[in-house]
Amino acid sequence: MLGFASIIGSIAIWYMTGRGNPEALAHGERFGIFVGLWAPTFFILSNRFDRYATMPAYVPMKVKPSLEQTSRIIRYAWEDRTSFEEIEERTGLTEKQVIDVMRRALKPASFRLWRKRVCGRVTKHRRLLEQHLKGPLSEE
Repeated sequence: MLGFASIIGSIAIWYMTGRGNPEALAHGERFGIFVGLWAPTFFILSNRFDRYATMPAYVPMKVKPSLEQTSRIIRYAWEDRTSFEEIEERTGLTEKQVIDVMRRALKPASFRLWRKRVCGRVTKHRRLLEQHLKGPLSEE
């Protein structure tokens, strides 16, 4: 609604202040353009807020894992053959939550090293591993 009002206001300002000397005409054009730029801004903001309203909220972990649980999660996360799906079955933590635990428990350099290692691993994601084991599709 504000976007349309801004467009109408821009035209009205340009039309009303365009009378008189060339300086007033130039001022009217600049001010009309300034007000006219509000419209796309309002449209973009309303679109962004609509998207955020329909997005599911990220739910952080409710209970902080104990030291023993954290140690076990870190061990599973560093193991190449333990996929995130297996970690979720064993601990109940999703991939995003495992990443959060690793971020909090490891030193920054260790966390970056782990992320670099995990991002390239097919074995950390069951679906990717199954696709990898099937191999390329042969054409007959």
